[in-house]
Amino acid sequence: MIRTCCCSSAAVIWLASLYWIYKDAKRRIEDPWLVWMAVLVGVVVPYFGPFIYMLFRRRKYLEDVARARARDQGDGGQTV
Repeated sequence: MIRTCCCSSAAVIWLASLYWIYKDAKRRIEDPWLVWMAVLVGVVVPYFGPFIYMLFRRRKYLEDVARARARDQGDGGQTV
């Protein structure tokens, strides 16, 4: 009973980490192939995969990068 509960808990945590990697990578990476490669890291290296992903992920979300580009282009490229 305890063994089954522990195994089930471990599986749920592992699946939750895969879901988190997918959702976070989708917000940070444009290329769908690279998103799935990031998830594959989580599959191949259970429990350590999210930490490996966090080391190599892009620092900013795609929305933030697009907003910064729009802001920079909106001022006409002039610097003060």
